[in-house]
Amino acid sequence: INNWNELNKQHAQSLDYHKRMAEDLSRLVENTEELNVKVDRILRALVKSTELLETGQINSSEDREAFEYALLWFSRTNYQVPAIHTYDEMKSSGDLKLIYDIELRNKLASFDDFFTQVESVITKLSTAIEQDYSVFNSYIRTYVNPESLDVSYSYDFKEMASNELFVNTFSRLSAHWRGYVYFIRGLNIDAKDLMRDLETYLSSQQ
Repeated sequence: INNWNELNKQHAQSLDYHKRMAEDLSRLVENTEELNVKVDRILRALVKSTELLETGQINSSEDREAFEYALLWFSRTNYQVPAIHTYDEMKSSGDLKLIYDIELRNKLASFDDFFTQVESVITKLSTAIEQDYSVFNSYIRTYVNPESLDVSYSYDFKEMASNELFVNTFSRLSAHWRGYVYFIRGLNIDAKDLMRDLETYLSSQQ
C-alpha cells in the first residue's frame, strides 16, 4: 500500500511538472513572437539604412524614418527571453526521471541546450556592438526628454555616408542582427513543437 501511495504521489508530481512546463513554454512562445516582430523590424531598418549610406542620400520621409529607427534600436540588445523555470527546477532537484516519456525527455534536454546557445548568442551580439561604439559615437549625439522619455538624435548623414569606416562598421550590424533574428525564430519554432508534444502527453494521461 505504501509503495502504491508513493507511486501515485510521483505520478501526480510528474503531471504537475508537465503542466507547468507547458505553461512556461506558452509564455516563451508569446514572448518570442513579440520579440521576433521587433528584431525583424530592426534588421530591416539596418539593411535599408546601409543602402542609404551607400547611396549617400535620404530621399523621403520613409527613408529618414527607417534610418532614425535603426539609430534608435541598433544597440538595444538586452532583451530577456523567459526561461523554462520548471525544467531548471527538475534538473536541480534530480526530478528529470519524472519525465517518463524518454523521447520527450530528450527533446526537453535538446531544447534546454538550444536555449543556452541563444542566450550566448545574445550576449555575443551585445558585446560585438559595444566594441564598435567609438565609431558610432563620433557621429551621433543623443538627446532624452525627461518628461516624455522620448529619445532623439542629431547626426550629419552626409558626413556619415562619406566615411568608409563608419559605413563598413554600420553594415556589420545587419549581420549581427541577422543572427539575432535567426535564433529567436528558431527558439519560437522549437518551443511551439515542444509545447504541442507536452500537451499531447498530458492529453494521453487524462
